[in-house]
Formats: sequence, structure tokens, C-alpha cells
Amino acid sequence: MYTIDERDRVVELKDFPQSSVGAPTPVIVSNEFTTVAAFYLENAPADWDGARIRIVTQESEGESIAVVRFHLCYAHYFGAPNDEAFSGHPLYKCGLHLYGAFE
Repeated sequence: MYTIDERDRVVELKDFPQSSVGAPTPVIVSNEFTTVAAFYLENAPADWDGARIRIVTQESEGESIAVVRFHLCYAHYFGAPNDEAFSGHPLYKCGLHLYGAFE
């Protein structure tokens, strides 16, 4: 992590496709000009009542994915924290929250 100051801000990308909250299985490819993220989308079946789980792996078929390209991306962060430790993220107090996409 890093230390934030008064210049740090969080801007939610509201039109960003919702990734799977269970297993997005993201892949990121980046160079100095472009960053591309691919991930499974959140698309629970219409009859899903939450009483059972749906296992999604890299071998799953028929799952919807999103491929999003960012131009001139300065940096990207991938990984921790998990749900239980999220309130410890340096940008949490600036409005960063779970299951969203932010700049």
C-alpha cells in the first residue's frame, strides 16, 4: 500500500461493467500506453435464490466476460485487500468501496 495525502481522490466509474462478486478471475495486460482488463461479469441466473452456489473457474463455459481498455493508465493495483480487511485500505475513507471500479 501507500500513504495518501490531500491530493488523493476517488472517482467511481459508474458505467463500468459489474464484475462477478464471487469469482471475477481477472486478467490484466499492460504496457506504457494501454492497460486491458478482462473479467467475468456478474450475471446470476434469473431463478437464483442464493441458497446454492455456482462454481466458476477458468475452464467454465458460457460465462459472459468484459474486456475494458484504459488509455495512458499511469498505474494499476491488483489484489488485496479482501472483504474483511477492506476498511484498512488507504483510500477507504475517500469513498473507495467494495465491488466497484474507481479512478
